[in-house]
Amino acid sequence: MILIVEGFDNSGKTVTCKKIQEMIGWPIIHSPGPSDEVADRFLKTLERGGNENLISDRIALVSEEVYGKVLRGQSAFSERITRWAYLLQSVSLGIIYCRPGIEVMFGTLSEREQMEGVVSHRMKLLEQYDKTVSWLIDNTSIKVHVYDYTDPKASTKLKSIVKELVGNECTRCQ
Repeated sequence: MILIVEGFDNSGKTVTCKKIQEMIGWPIIHSPGPSDEVADRFLKTLERGGNENLISDRIALVSEEVYGKVLRGQSAFSERITRWAYLLQSVSLGIIYCRPGIEVMFGTLSEREQMEGVVSHRMKLLEQYDKTVSWLIDNTSIKVHVYDYTDPKASTKLKSIVKELVGNECTRCQ
């Protein structure tokens, strides 16, 4: 199973990955930016059935669909999107979309180093994230959960999401 934690910069992805790792003990991988090498390696993993248990802090397919379209005018993976979507549905995976309020994500955004254009295009990027995640929910069989780590019941909700996605693997989800 591949558990993907996705979301805009400053949305709590890395902290969420670490909390999930504490619950299930799976390794965390960090998805680098788009490149043919990364895309090909990930596609080969999916083609092998995605039978590794891991937590992915972002996935280039989703991130590039957002950042590429907004910052460069098109995704580097546009030609592969159909194949990716098909393969993603054929393996055991779930996506947790980290989506706290705008004030949380944008509040300290400029205090951390960001890719060029992220701060000035933050609203367009967030809108593209929401649009991309909505498309995944409406057009695929992939289990997608929206998660807000600032919610007072966030810990309970995250345990519930992880338990639904990984079942008995989650020994600390009670």
